[in-house]
Amino acid sequence: SGAGGGGGGGRFDPGMLGYSPQIWTSDNTDVFSRMAIQSGTSVIYPISSMGSHITSVPNHQTQRLSTLKTRFLVALFGTFGLELDIRRLTQNEFKEVSDYITKFKELAPTIHGGRFYRLWAPTRNSDRFAYAWMCAHDTNNVAAVVAVFLTKTEPGKYLPRLTLRGLDENETYLVEEIFPNTSRRNTNTGQIEVGAGPPQWQLGREMLMMSGRSLMSSGLPVRLSYDGDSAAFVLHRNNVITARAAERTGMTRQSSLNYINLMAGGHSGGHGGGH
Repeated sequence: SGAGGGGGGGRFDPGMLGYSPQIWTSDNTDVFSRMAIQSGTSVIYPISSMGSHITSVPNHQTQRLSTLKTRFLVALFGTFGLELDIRRLTQNEFKEVSDYITKFKELAPTIHGGRFYRLWAPTRNSDRFAYAWMCAHDTNNVAAVVAVFLTKTEPGKYLPRLTLRGLDENETYLVEEIFPNTSRRNTNTGQIEVGAGPPQWQLGREMLMMSGRSLMSSGLPVRLSYDGDSAAFVLHRNNVITARAAERTGMTRQSSLNYINLMAGGHSGGHGGGH
């Protein structure tokens, strides 16, 4: 909206939300800056009101570079949109953006209709250079969406386990990592090459079944490698996944449960198989 965006974020106030459901959070669209801006804004305002877009790089304010994936995940926890010339995208980038739009449509009901948690914020010493956000919904098929971002790499410093919030401790969830990292280190130059390697699953596999109690007490292992690196997880309710597997494969309910357990490493709850 023109009124909500004309102030470049300076007019973000409750009165303005009476005229438009969303406001442009800031003219600063740098993904690193946006982590702090959106985290701080969320203390007062719902994330469904915060205008957030995937923009081009180098960023036109800071000249910083960032991956499409991280720009997507930061924009995901807001209104989400595109602010770039799609004609300039490579064929691979175009496909990547298309996948992100599809995923946003799947996750938006939980993100915009759920409870938002700031799991990590750089004001705490234990996660000084990382943000972690989570949206949880009590009834949606997608029970929760989680994302974690590394803003600054420190040699010898590792992130703590990511403990979640707002779950039913007696419920079992299928934890799925989406858009896993595919970077690798060039052995000749030492440079990290994004998108040049095989998927690197944070949990050792794509999916893992865990109880809400384990997710909120033991948490998830997270290893990020470079400034701007990120990871994301989607928590599905077990009954939904069972039905979906049965539809796709024509299996009986028991067979589909066995199939899911096999795909998730044979875990039906308890502690996840971390690093």
